[in-house]
Amino acid sequence: MRIDGFGAGLLLIVGVAIPYLAWKTKQRFHGDELPLPRAQFFFQTAIFQLLIYGFALVAAWTNAIRLRLVPVEWRRAWPALALLVLALLVLKLRWPSRDDADKRRLYAILPHDRRELGPYLVLCVVAGIAEEVIYRGVSFRLLVRLGLTVWAAAAIMSVVFALAHSVQGWRSTIVIGVIAAGFHFIVIYSGGLLPAIVAHFAYDAVAGIVIPRWVRNVVPRDAAVGPGRDP
Repeated sequence: MRIDGFGAGLLLIVGVAIPYLAWKTKQRFHGDELPLPRAQFFFQTAIFQLLIYGFALVAAWTNAIRLRLVPVEWRRAWPALALLVLALLVLKLRWPSRDDADKRRLYAILPHDRRELGPYLVLCVVAGIAEEVIYRGVSFRLLVRLGLTVWAAAAIMSVVFALAHSVQGWRSTIVIGVIAAGFHFIVIYSGGLLPAIVAHFAYDAVAGIVIPRWVRNVVPRDAAVGPGRDP
C-alpha cells in the first residue's frame, strides 16, 4: 500500500533529518554548557516538536490513519506502569557507572532550579504527546502501510527515536532505544497511545528532577555549574 507525499515527508524528517540534526548537535555540544539559556532551550525544543507534531497530524489525515488515544481495555495499560518503574530503576542503577562527560552532558540540558523547572515540565508534556504520536503513532503506521510487519516497523522506529536523542551520549542512546521498543509494545498491546504518553511524560519529568540533584550531591556546586554559568 502506498503513502502520499506528506507521509513520505514525515518519514524523511523523522528517519533522516532529525537524527542528522541530533548528530550535528552532539558534535558541537561537548557537555559543558548550552549556547543559550536552558529555559529558552526548553521552549524552543517544545516549539520544534509541536511543528513536527502538526505535520504528523496532517500526514495522518491525508493517509487516512486513525490514531486511538484510549486503550481498548484499561487493564491492558499495566505494562506502561511496569516500564516506567523499570526505566527509573535502570536510571538509578546505571548512574554510578556513568562517566563524568555523560553526567555533565545531562546536567547541562536539564533544569537547575525552580525557574527552569516550569519550562522543562512544559517540554515534558509536549514531548510525551508529540513524540508518541509522531513515532509510535503516525510514522509507525506509515511503515506498516509500506508493507513492513508490525514488529519490524516498531524496531526501525525505536532505532530512529534513539538516534534522535543521541546528544545524550551513545550509552544513553542505546537505553533510550530499548525504552522506545517498550513504548511500542505498550501501544500495540493496549491499543491506545495514552498509557505510553503518560509513562513518557512521567519518566522525563522524574529524570529532570533527580539527575541534577544526583550531580550536585557528588560534585561541588561550583564545579557542577562551572564558572560564569547559571546556578
